[in-house]
Amino acid sequence: MSTEAAKKRRYEGNQQHRKRIQMIHDLQIDFRWGKYSIDFDTHNQSHSKEMLDFLHSIEQHASWPLTYRSALVEIVTKLSKLSGKSQVITAIPQALDSLPQPPDIILIDDPAELDEVLSQPFARPLFYCASLATKKLHTREHLSVHEFINYLQQSGTREMDVYDYTIHEPSDRTRSMSMDNVAAYFQTPSDRRTALNFLDIENRRGDYCPTQIVLHNLLSSISSMEATKVNDKGVAKTNSSWSETRREFFLLSGKNAVSTIHVDTAGQLTWITILAGRKIWYFPRCISPDESLLLGLMGSQSPSGYTGGWVKVELKPGDVLVMPPGCPHAVFSPEDTLAVGGNFYTAAHFGSSLWSLWSQEMYPDTFSNEDINLNDYADLTKIINHATELMSEAQRANVASKATLWNAQSLPAGVSPELTVFLNNLSKRTRDPKQKKACQRFLQQLGSAHGTTSQDLEES
Repeated sequence: MSTEAAKKRRYEGNQQHRKRIQMIHDLQIDFRWGKYSIDFDTHNQSHSKEMLDFLHSIEQHASWPLTYRSALVEIVTKLSKLSGKSQVITAIPQALDSLPQPPDIILIDDPAELDEVLSQPFARPLFYCASLATKKLHTREHLSVHEFINYLQQSGTREMDVYDYTIHEPSDRTRSMSMDNVAAYFQTPSDRRTALNFLDIENRRGDYCPTQIVLHNLLSSISSMEATKVNDKGVAKTNSSWSETRREFFLLSGKNAVSTIHVDTAGQLTWITILAGRKIWYFPRCISPDESLLLGLMGSQSPSGYTGGWVKVELKPGDVLVMPPGCPHAVFSPEDTLAVGGNFYTAAHFGSSLWSLWSQEMYPDTFSNEDINLNDYADLTKIINHATELMSEAQRANVASKATLWNAQSLPAGVSPELTVFLNNLSKRTRDPKQKKACQRFLQQLGSAHGTTSQDLEES
């Protein structure tokens, strides 16, 4: 081989090597999770120490997610160190076997992908990482904590509900705080204040929910159908009683605030996006009915015993996380953080939503950090009324297929066994007379939709 040919070959080899190194760098750069500290001053308060101990415990069981992308980084790194095509070809099958099955999270790259995934059941949280994505999921502006507080003050808000876990009695931990005190709290250096969570602040500022979630939200679909109803002369109604059922809420957290393990209420899916600050979000590596029931049995401060341990992700401004129904999770805010989110039902997940709601009724004190209210039953009634319009036959069959969870036996013909037994369990177990009455109305509605009386359903 001539000297020139040898130089050219070495040059091309170096170019290919640089390309491999750059590809590895490009893959890794967006998956550098941020640093945070879980050691903070509890100000000698026993219940703050309790939260700190919980945080240390779940951190021992948690690790960053293994995704196809992160596994690919490891594969490419290993292959790039091999010399010769034969070694690379031999190593590829074993390398591919190391890909996670399934991945710990489902990465969402663009709006079309989110739309596709929401149309089917998914067993892992969906994660849209703003720094990775090729297309933006939404265009709403970011909002700092202080801008948000100023907005609330200017809009006439006088006080906010705050959850303060330094209070000894759990039932007293939710209290009201004036907006002046809220502003003063966030102006105080974080090392001189205890961590507080300001939860479920109604969003009246404008929609942040990604359009794809709105399109799959069953209650939004029902609202649209109600809005476009026509009267008996075929004329669209202009004075209907229609109102939008989509609800969004802000979450405002002080630095080092912790939310222990819980499932969001009423079997709903949850979406959350960060506007300012960061959150570390923990969820089980294996999300299943058994894992969810473990929460009901073990309580909110016991992260041990979950199959495969816990996954943690860092949520930064612009990131979006979507959780399936019944997904246990805990949250840590390593800095002052403002987030916005909401709950919703989808046709693909309605069966698992009902299962999660039933589980909450079975374990009302430990499963969720919220109580089921009458509006939840009203929402489910609306969905049942429009089931044939909103769900495919296969989706309705999926709802009925889970009847064995409640050991259903003889049931009236034409009625979904799962829904019947589920509702009977609600009616028998619920403690609040008003909720019991709401359950009975729900039974009546379901019975009339299937040509069965509520008495038939009760007797079944």
